[in-house]
Amino acid sequence: MTAQLVTIKGIITGKVQGVWYRRFVEHEASLYHIQGYAKNLSDGSVEVLLTGGVDPLFQFLQQMFTGPQASRVDNIAIYRQPTTALQGFKIL
Repeated sequence: MTAQLVTIKGIITGKVQGVWYRRFVEHEASLYHIQGYAKNLSDGSVEVLLTGGVDPLFQFLQQMFTGPQASRVDNIAIYRQPTTALQGFKIL
């Protein structure tokens, strides 16, 4: 039985640029088999688009709050998106 895929967009705020946060997200995404991207936004936040199973996405989001050692995550705003078949994970 295949897990139902879900796609979400997240906006991560805090000290998340210039601290290897996107590389951390890329690494964690590979562990949880999450597809999508991470990119810096002009306001200092990071945007992610993520597709995966519900349980892996939930576990992955918990890791995103931790981030790499130099980072500080203040908030992750999550928005459900139409499910999209994404290939791999990219840093934009």
